[in-house]
Amino acid sequence: MRDGWSRREFLRLGGAGAAFATLGSGAVELLAACGGPGGASGSPTARSGGHVVLGEPADPQKLTSVLIGDSVSGTISSFLNDSLLTKDVDGTLLPLLAAALPTTSSDGLTVTFTLRQATWTDGRPLTADDVVFTYGLLVDPANAGVNSPFASQLRAYVSAVTAADARTVVFRMKKVYAPFLSAYCAIAQFGILPRHVLGGLSPQAFNSSDYNSNPTPTNGMFKFVKWDRGSQVVLERNERYHRGAPHLERVVVKTVSGGTVAIANQLQTGEVDIGQVDFSQVDSLRSAGGLGILSVDAPGFTFYVHQLDPAKPASRFFGSRDVRRALLMALDRKAMVDAILFKQGAVADSTVPRVSWGYSKNVQPRYAFDRAGAERMLDAAGWTKGADGIREKNGDRFQFQVLFPAGVKFLEDMAASLQDQWKRIGVLATPKPGDLATVIVPTFFNTRNFDMLLTSIGLGDEPDSQSLLFSSASAAPGGANAAPFKDSRMDSLLAQGVATFDRARRAQIYAQVQDIVMEELPVAPLVFQNAVLGVNRRVRGVRYSSVGGNAYYEGVWVTDGK
Repeated sequence: MRDGWSRREFLRLGGAGAAFATLGSGAVELLAACGGPGGASGSPTARSGGHVVLGEPADPQKLTSVLIGDSVSGTISSFLNDSLLTKDVDGTLLPLLAAALPTTSSDGLTVTFTLRQATWTDGRPLTADDVVFTYGLLVDPANAGVNSPFASQLRAYVSAVTAADARTVVFRMKKVYAPFLSAYCAIAQFGILPRHVLGGLSPQAFNSSDYNSNPTPTNGMFKFVKWDRGSQVVLERNERYHRGAPHLERVVVKTVSGGTVAIANQLQTGEVDIGQVDFSQVDSLRSAGGLGILSVDAPGFTFYVHQLDPAKPASRFFGSRDVRRALLMALDRKAMVDAILFKQGAVADSTVPRVSWGYSKNVQPRYAFDRAGAERMLDAAGWTKGADGIREKNGDRFQFQVLFPAGVKFLEDMAASLQDQWKRIGVLATPKPGDLATVIVPTFFNTRNFDMLLTSIGLGDEPDSQSLLFSSASAAPGGANAAPFKDSRMDSLLAQGVATFDRARRAQIYAQVQDIVMEELPVAPLVFQNAVLGVNRRVRGVRYSSVGGNAYYEGVWVTDGK
């Protein structure tokens, strides 16, 4: 859905690349070459002032943190409103609005935060009431109409959020939930919101609030200036920021029509300072002067979703597990990595990213490229070739559309490759591009009106992200189980995976989860693609990590002060 991966462990839809400080590396990376992007010892002393332009292939949708379903919006929101916690580049949890890491009771059911002294940009103090309000939007049953993709998951585990005093927030859990801090206190979607502005609104009024497009006041490193739709979002330094004002005076998030290729071109012309680089242009851009390039293991994967809802017409194609397996076997995914990603990635054998501690190296089954075997499986399933070579069953031709985000070149190429490779086995798959904001995101999370949906997703290092994709609860509108897929074994394992703090035991559980996904294939993982970022050499202090948060952005500066 957007041309980018999420920077924290939150489900985000998109393409292969990154917005600055949002994507990352499997290994921790620091752009620190003297004379290039970074902050190495011996580099010039950081200076205050100037701006950076972040290139994005799509406009944001909404800038109210808990409503966000795309990573362009998430990137901007994270500049505006801080979460309780963040992560360092190695994934270590760090306090952000919290004064320190929280305390957790011995039974794991009470989590207590003490807040830093912080203010909103209108001068009002940020208090525990703001935190209670923000999480109440998701936890309180009275707010069930708030259109957040995370509400059902969070509500299943949190019974209450209360303020013990102006700087103390207490979360009471219904049961042990091991990923709570990592997944729901340290991601952009839980940037704390101003109760004195948004409190008292009905869920419907909250969903359509002016704050979505004019978020003020805010508490983060930058404050909102303006949103020129289709063009740019302009932010400026928050002098009241509780960690100290950042070096940069302004951040401009520029919407660049034409996708990743156009962004790469504007990196070369200097119109964009930071942005995703198209895979096909990595080598040429590396040799270009004035740019630094990073290609790192990203925290997600590219996949397609089968339509499994019996009420939807396309389910007649994908209801058979053997058919789903045959379609994946028919794909030469290694050739796709080489030709489409220009070897900037690998064949995906799981729906848990390789950067996650929960990734299993022994996922079974695996699907090697076997076109002849795929044809035999389709024959056995009753889909036999007609006179024109297209498969039919009971007079129904095997023909469907593949919906994918427009403007993401590698996904366009992926869709074309699916079309070509499946035609060779007698299956007609027609690529259908759709606008990110108006088609892809609402289709994925709500309407599910698709035959097959091709996209990328960012998940981070917490393997319970699989709950968002595959739990029965997440199959309801607003959730991310878009197939939708319902399996009692899966639900049981996902419940076990969050009921213990023992990481070794959790890893065993999520290994079984991955096996079920690859056995049943509600979605089919295609590739683990790298995140490739271009950075103008005037920009210093860039830290780049797949699991890091946004607290380090305050260290970014520009050498020319412009």
